[in-house]
Amino acid sequence: MHSSTPLQTPPSPASVTPESLSDLVDDVDRFQRDMFGRRDGVSHNDAASGLLSSEEIWNELGCGALVAPYFGIIDSATRAIVDGVAETRLVQTRPRRGYANAAAVRDRVVSGNILKLAQPEHWHPAIHRLVARLTIELRSEVRSCAYLSPYGSSGFPAHHDDSHVMLVQLEGQMAWTVGRATACTHITLQPGDILYIPQQRKHRGVPGTQGSLHLAITIQPPTVRDVAELALTRFLRSPQAAEVYGNHQLMSVEEKIEWLRTTLCSYLSAQDPSQLAKAASQTRQQKGQADAGA
Repeated sequence: MHSSTPLQTPPSPASVTPESLSDLVDDVDRFQRDMFGRRDGVSHNDAASGLLSSEEIWNELGCGALVAPYFGIIDSATRAIVDGVAETRLVQTRPRRGYANAAAVRDRVVSGNILKLAQPEHWHPAIHRLVARLTIELRSEVRSCAYLSPYGSSGFPAHHDDSHVMLVQLEGQMAWTVGRATACTHITLQPGDILYIPQQRKHRGVPGTQGSLHLAITIQPPTVRDVAELALTRFLRSPQAAEVYGNHQLMSVEEKIEWLRTTLCSYLSAQDPSQLAKAASQTRQQKGQADAGA
């Protein structure tokens, strides 16, 4: 099915785009206390629609700077692929694969395929500022993806994410169904609307007749495994653990288990939970930065 790409009138340059959590939710304290991880909800900020426009996307593609995996066309399995929309270029006399072919990408979108831009915070200043601030405020790994969905595309089938998600509607409309059939919410997002969905909450989306451009902000706080691995790594580097390194070969397996049980419990009891939480948050944030630079 053929369609035109969504394109709305950009917001006035005087608009200040969101730069913190308070620009995305009505009440930060209530959001973190009553909503985060518990239930979905919608807020609105007119300026949020100015975070990114389809015009900016096409300009960026036209400049020829985007390279896989920072862009892709969503296939039937909801994967971002670049087959048929990427080309090889000479960079400093060497061939470099994966550069976006803007004309091919536009043809695919006009034909009803969804364009995904992974982590636009790497090249878009406003999104970079917002993601960087949310990383600090939420003590989490925060990333973003932009999706340009033409009318007639299949949209997003029912799925759940391991991360918390904030969906910022930038252009057009997207109709979302959140939750299971017995207890679900139906909401059509308009430009400036922000939908929060807790992790593991099933949701699906269908673009409206004008198509849709939305920004998905994913939020991954430290997991139980993150905290456990951090605590165990610190314990193994501690003086308490070092004391047994010289004679552990003389211990039976049962004695090693008993030593670990008593020494590790003692070590953990002496830890400051707030400091451990801070360190776990920093580790999760650094993981996102390391992955981004890979």
